[in-house]
Amino acid sequence: MKRNTLIKLLIVCMFCLLVIPMIASCGTKYTITFDPNGGTLDEADMTLEMGEDEELPRLPKPKRNTKIYKFLGWFEDGDEDEEVEEGDRVRGDMELVALWEIKVPTVTVEFNPGEGALESEETFVEVPQGERLSEVLKGLPKASLDGYKLEGWYLPDGTTKIGLTTIFDADTILVAKWDQIILCKDGTENHNYNAWVDKTLKATCTEPKIRSHVCSLCGYEEEDEVEPAKGHQYGDWVNGQMERTHVCGVCDKSESQKFVNVTKNEGFFEKIELVSGEGSMWAMPAISTLVDGTFEVYATQGGGCSPKSSEVRIELTLKEAQWVDVVCITSNSYNPTGATFQIMLTYEADADGNVKESDPVLRESSFGKDMLPDGSFTYKTSQFDVSARIKKVTLIVPMGNDGQDFIGEIALGCVPSSDNK
Repeated sequence: MKRNTLIKLLIVCMFCLLVIPMIASCGTKYTITFDPNGGTLDEADMTLEMGEDEELPRLPKPKRNTKIYKFLGWFEDGDEDEEVEEGDRVRGDMELVALWEIKVPTVTVEFNPGEGALESEETFVEVPQGERLSEVLKGLPKASLDGYKLEGWYLPDGTTKIGLTTIFDADTILVAKWDQIILCKDGTENHNYNAWVDKTLKATCTEPKIRSHVCSLCGYEEEDEVEPAKGHQYGDWVNGQMERTHVCGVCDKSESQKFVNVTKNEGFFEKIELVSGEGSMWAMPAISTLVDGTFEVYATQGGGCSPKSSEVRIELTLKEAQWVDVVCITSNSYNPTGATFQIMLTYEADADGNVKESDPVLRESSFGKDMLPDGSFTYKTSQFDVSARIKKVTLIVPMGNDGQDFIGEIALGCVPSSDNK
C-alpha cells in the first residue's frame, strides 16, 4: 500500500513540473506595437495582441507619399538588420518601426543650438528637396540653455523664422534664437502681469501684430506675437529688358528678378544665316557672327525696286529647343526714320513632329540709337514677351536706300527656374 502511495505522489509531482507550466505558457500574451515612423496607420492597426510562439499574421502597411517614399518593411526597434515579417514567431513584446527609402533628391537641414544643447543626439535631418519639414518631423527639435528659453528656429539671417510647413530647396543650417528668462523680485518667473495691450494695431507685410503686458511688481514687459507678418501680396510679373518686376498691392514694394541671358552660352546657336525677304531689292548680303549673339550685316542695293519693299531676314537657329521668357534685340547702328522691324518665332516640334511658327510681331520706330546732349549714343532695345519653347528666331529688318552696315545683338532671357519647363 505504501508503495502505491509513493508512486501516486511521484506522478502528481511530475504533472506539476511538466504540465502546469505548459498550461500557464499557453495563456501568456504579448503586445506588438507598430510605429509608422513618419507614415500613418489606422488606430486599430497600431497594436496587436499575440500569444507566445504564435505566428505573426499579415502585417499592416503604413501610408505615405509614394512619389517620395518607398516602404521597406517593419524592423524591430528600427534596427535595419532585424526585419520582422509575416510568419515570424512571437517571443515577447516587440516595437516594430517602419523604415523608408527616399526616392527623390534630399537636402540637409541642420539645427545649430549655439551655446545651448539639443535634447536629441541627432543634429540634422534629410528632407526631400522642395518639400515641407513636416515630411520628416512631427515637431521641431527641443533645446535648452541655462537662463534662457528657446524662442524658435531661424534661418542664418536671424530674421526669418521657420516652422514645420517651411519648404527647403537647398542645404540649410538653422540657428536657435534664445529669450532671456527675466526673474521677478521674488527670484521666480512668476510675474504679476497687467492686462494685455496692443503695441501695433495690425500686421503689415513685413511686421507682425504685437501685444505686451507689464509686471506690476518689477516692471518687466513681455511681448507676444498675435498675428504674423502677412508677407507681400505681389501682382503678376511684368517683363522688362532682361528682367521682370512685380509690385505688392498692399505696400507698393517692387521686386525685380534678372533674366539669365542664355544666348551667351557657347554653342547656343546652331547657325545664323541671312535670307532675302520677298520682294527685296537687296542682293544676298554678307553676315558675320559672334558666339554671344552679336551679328553684323552689310548689304548693297539692287536696282529698280522700291525702297519700301526692301528687307533682310536674319534666321537664328538654336542648337536645341529652349524655354525663353523674353527676346531682346538691340541695334547700335541702324536708325532709319519711321522704320519698323518684325520678329517671328519657330516653336519646338510637337510629339508628332509638327512645327508651328508665329505670326510676325511688329515694332514701330524703336530700333537704333539716339544721340545724347553730350554727343554719346544710347542704344535702343526692343523686347518681345515669349514664354514658350522655341527652336528658331527670325528677325525681319528693313534696310535703307543705300548700303547699310547693320550691327545688332539678340538676347534670349529666361528666369532661373525656366530651364525646368
